Amino acid sequence: MAKPMANPLNGKPTAQSAATQTKPPIKGKPPAQSAEAQAWYEATDRLARQFAADIREQMKTERLVLVLGGGAPHSPLMAGALYALNERIRRRFNGGKGRFDAIYTAGGGALIGLLYVAPQGGDPRHALRSIVNMGVADSLYRTVPLAYKTFRKPGPFEPIFQEWAETFKLATKDFPELRSWVTRWLERWGGPARPHQPRYGGFVPDDPQRRLYEDWVDFVFAALAPATLTPQSLALCDPVPYLETMVDFTALQRFRGEFYVNAYDVTLGRPQQFKKSQINAKHVRAALAFPFIYPPAKIGQSWFTEGALHDPLLLPRGADPSDCPDGGGPDDFDWFMALQLAYKKYLQPPANGGPTPTIVYMDILGSLAKPLLRTPRDLWDAYGQSIITPIVALAQKDLEQFMTVQAQNVYVGAYRLLDITFDIPTDCQPHILAWNYSNLCDLWDVGYEAGVQFWREHAAELG
Repeated sequence: MAKPMANPLNGKPTAQSAATQTKPPIKGKPPAQSAEAQAWYEATDRLARQFAADIREQMKTERLVLVLGGGAPHSPLMAGALYALNERIRRRFNGGKGRFDAIYTAGGGALIGLLYVAPQGGDPRHALRSIVNMGVADSLYRTVPLAYKTFRKPGPFEPIFQEWAETFKLATKDFPELRSWVTRWLERWGGPARPHQPRYGGFVPDDPQRRLYEDWVDFVFAALAPATLTPQSLALCDPVPYLETMVDFTALQRFRGEFYVNAYDVTLGRPQQFKKSQINAKHVRAALAFPFIYPPAKIGQSWFTEGALHDPLLLPRGADPSDCPDGGGPDDFDWFMALQLAYKKYLQPPANGGPTPTIVYMDILGSLAKPLLRTPRDLWDAYGQSIITPIVALAQKDLEQFMTVQAQNVYVGAYRLLDITFDIPTDCQPHILAWNYSNLCDLWDVGYEAGVQFWREHAAELG
């Protein structure tokens, strides 16, 4: 008796023999086969044609696409590059639209993308500049290397203590002796507080003494705030409590382009892509729910974690893995062949040499491969590497797969890729994961210069 064969899409064995289990060929009309094989062929062909139709319609409206990948510690890179592009984008950008047709985001890129299209107050330049304020004054960070501004204690007390911290700052505004005594004491431990700010973007002159004192006040009140953390807690930190103070979700719905953010559905075991019409604060917290740091977010009946852990570069695709026949996925060879034939048949290149759909993607994770793959400076740096390095490797494979699919003409006449690459200075590379203020300022400048260079090289194409 022949050994039971595995289903080609989900790997589950069936009771059929090898002779009856053989799938029909993808090309041409399938020969007479079992009812199961015939049903698989028909489902595959039907879905492949539907996906081809979907991406054809998508390409009509999403001609110029921006992709912002994961990597929260490197948000200033994305913010600086977007700021530079925003300075140069005029009516001639994207055929007179002055905006991208669609923005695809994953992980930390979701927050940067939202600050770009829907900031509180309506000023994207101010919102993008504010990213560097997540950094901690260097003199304090050398003593206590914690990103306490970004990663907040869980529980209801932390916001109250943050309000008290702001009140304390105002109450001591007219006590220069107290401020001077505190900063001198901190400088004795962490070194002198020197002025530092991004060279680009119109930042106001830095007051290092004031920054050091106010960051110390924030740290003290953050340390004093009681936490509800227990061994039964799902994660260490409160999930992005400052989100609503930075993003206007009503303004997001008025954005004339499309906006996407991804998360991973733990309940169903598959990635999920949310569109602009669906997105609110819950979906963004789901997209940032990094295990052990931020707890999973519940939306409806499902629990979600960060999508960048599974798809760090959310690139436009014509196939949804959850809809493949019998639970298979686009990585299955036979399903891939079915898609390839359907796309070749039903997708057409731009007529009369018209503009080619273009993806502008920020190759942050690819640019960081070299500075991340190094000997760590200390235990804290090693912990940061353990988090970000696997995502970097996954992003590289994700991009390679997309480009391979292009090369094999699955997307006929479809998207070309234009990447914004970041040249990380040698002296900045050992501190690439640090949350100190000067490092975030330096990353901002690197991002800004990358945005300017990208515009110089591709302004005509983007217009």
